[in-house]
Amino acid sequence: MTSSQISDQIRHAASALRTIRPAYSGILDFYEAVFIAQEESKAQIALDPILIPESMLSFKLKEKLPLLSMTDFKTDYAATEALFRQIIEIAKQNRLPIAENLPEVADIPLQSLSDALLNQDQNYLQKISDIFALELQTLVFLLHNSLKPSLSICAEQLSSYLNKDSEWEKGYCPICGNLPCLSFFKDDGGRFLLCGFCDYQWQSFRIYCPFCENKEAQTLGYFYSEEEREYRTDICHKCKRYIKTIDTRQLQRFFYPRLEEIVMLHLDIQVNNADQTSVSQEYSLTEIYFSECRMP
Repeated sequence: MTSSQISDQIRHAASALRTIRPAYSGILDFYEAVFIAQEESKAQIALDPILIPESMLSFKLKEKLPLLSMTDFKTDYAATEALFRQIIEIAKQNRLPIAENLPEVADIPLQSLSDALLNQDQNYLQKISDIFALELQTLVFLLHNSLKPSLSICAEQLSSYLNKDSEWEKGYCPICGNLPCLSFFKDDGGRFLLCGFCDYQWQSFRIYCPFCENKEAQTLGYFYSEEEREYRTDICHKCKRYIKTIDTRQLQRFFYPRLEEIVMLHLDIQVNNADQTSVSQEYSLTEIYFSECRMP
């Protein structure tokens, strides 16, 4: 699909979700605009592919190592700055509480901040957060979502090095090594995981915990509600962690993983009493929104 077609599908999916789950209407308005902006930005970016020497590629594939580290991603800084500016405006238009404290884009050293995020230089990120009186999580959210088009383009290019016909035998992303933030079943029943950083989707085992690589069916389970047949929460009793899962076979709308993720926050609440722990949502604004806004 073209960028324009994907944007239209996002609009239709967001509209359907607002009807089904009106409590999430406010945050859906924000994320719908952000995801469309990302798709439009992505369509304008042209990055040279990242080339991996044959000997290095062979070694990484044999040892089940990610193809690159976060610092290896290529970035279109101009597109990143433009999207950063756009996301701030979207936040202001949707009157999010965080928008009140957002500084002028011209004052922020975006290129060095983007590099700091990819280098995981938390000290520098914290320093800039303090200077502009921003929560670190808010700054990271803005940076990550502004970089997302470049990251996903790199991931798509690098995926040509991978065997997509079989399951990736590790729980971390085969592209960048980050952990998944979401799980979903496709029409054929195959299970896929979504990278929490670069948005790459990879095939995984159906009975499997991506956080501790547990495959013992008796120690794996899930929470499920008849009222939400498309959603469930897969839990591991060994490592006490969980991942939210979507069964796309139950959907009657366009499946845009990140949009579905937004309306699954209540699943986190449901499993909190079961002594389970989710992967850190350091790149998500959903929890910030709901901690500062009353749900309609």
